[in-house]
Amino acid sequence: MAAYLVIQLARFGLDAASLTNTGLLFADDLQKLRKGDLVIILAYGRVYAELAALLDEIGRRGVGSLLLTDTLAAKLRRRVDLVLPVARGRADMLSMHTATLGLLEMLLVGVAVRRPGETLASLQGLNEMRQRLTGKAMNLPIPKGDR
Repeated sequence: MAAYLVIQLARFGLDAASLTNTGLLFADDLQKLRKGDLVIILAYGRVYAELAALLDEIGRRGVGSLLLTDTLAAKLRRRVDLVLPVARGRADMLSMHTATLGLLEMLLVGVAVRRPGETLASLQGLNEMRQRLTGKAMNLPIPKGDR
């Protein structure tokens, strides 16, 4: 899910990265954080070591934070800027993330709506690069009001 979000934000022309290492390598991820960043945290069930370290570093560096969670809102509300509750379904021993994916899609639409000119320009540039690679037009439709 994190990789999907990062790819989509980059397609919109935003600098994005995922912090997905575990154990000692997570320290490498934490070094990427910069003042002015927004960290979107997907955390379910419990506060594990990497999540605790991330929350500490967010507080230390003054980084913005958005927590998507099913059960940790009450425990972490004071350590993040905003909590969006999102249920996680279960099917036998498998956790289902359909609601989380839907919420991420809504956030992406919100980003695009907030900065339509930049988003469309970035998507047009992406399609031009694809055309150069394939020799075929990608034909990204542009809404008439944005031309």
